Amino acid sequence: AKTPEQERRLAEDARAHWFTLVYDREGYSPELFAQMKKKRIAILTYRKFPQEDRRKEEFQLHSVELAGGETVNMREHYGLDHLIEYGTEPIPDAVSVVNPAWRKLDGQIRSQAGRRHRQDPTEPQVQGFQRRKGNLQEEIQVLDLEIAKLKQLRKQTEHHIPVKSLPEADRFTRLRTECKHFIDTVKMIAYRAETSMAALLREHMARGSDDARVLLRQIFQTEADLTPDLAANTLTVRLHHLTQAAHDQAIEHLLTDLNATQTVFPGTQLTLVFKLGSS
Repeated sequence: AKTPEQERRLAEDARAHWFTLVYDREGYSPELFAQMKKKRIAILTYRKFPQEDRRKEEFQLHSVELAGGETVNMREHYGLDHLIEYGTEPIPDAVSVVNPAWRKLDGQIRSQAGRRHRQDPTEPQVQGFQRRKGNLQEEIQVLDLEIAKLKQLRKQTEHHIPVKSLPEADRFTRLRTECKHFIDTVKMIAYRAETSMAALLREHMARGSDDARVLLRQIFQTEADLTPDLAANTLTVRLHHLTQAAHDQAIEHLLTDLNATQTVFPGTQLTLVFKLGSS
């Protein structure tokens, strides 16, 4: 859910976005981009089928100061790249992979093109080049013919083929993904919840402070008392006081916002009530 601050920002700025998704080119999809734009969600990726490079004049250098001089991401605090379970699983036959034969030809072309490029003399080598011109010209012609032949073979070779068409020697498996996909989904949900709570905290912390996530992690690691009240259908979560009074004040405001959601603890009919200390 959007915070009041996010709602205000989205209403005031037509180009503002709710949050940003960052991923590699495997997720490149103009159709998805259009859907996310309607939901005010930004996308940061790169084109899957690149064409000509953009002109350098279109870019400018910008200096960006990171919070606290460092950056913290989901890998550090959520272990997003950690191995969840050991074991492998077969890849479905219909999955498309790069054809080993095409890859081999492509590598040969790159290798020969590199050799061909090295035959072009630099300025200090021009004098010696004139003496060896005949031999070099012959080598260049041979390389050009070989490169052209390899390119023709590559053109006639399928770039991608289904796994079932791979030669037995090139077959491979992959790490199990089912558990990892599930756990990563949970982690991303937790991260979004943390981001929303951090936004609420910042509204009540000193201006310029960017310790909201640090404070939240401190809260998560602090002991709490759980008191169910079946008669009132509530589950009270009583947090212990922190070391700084300013942090306690910010937390009080956060708990007020959380209590306003009237969240019911999953699997029960108990409404969560958050309190700090003896308040």
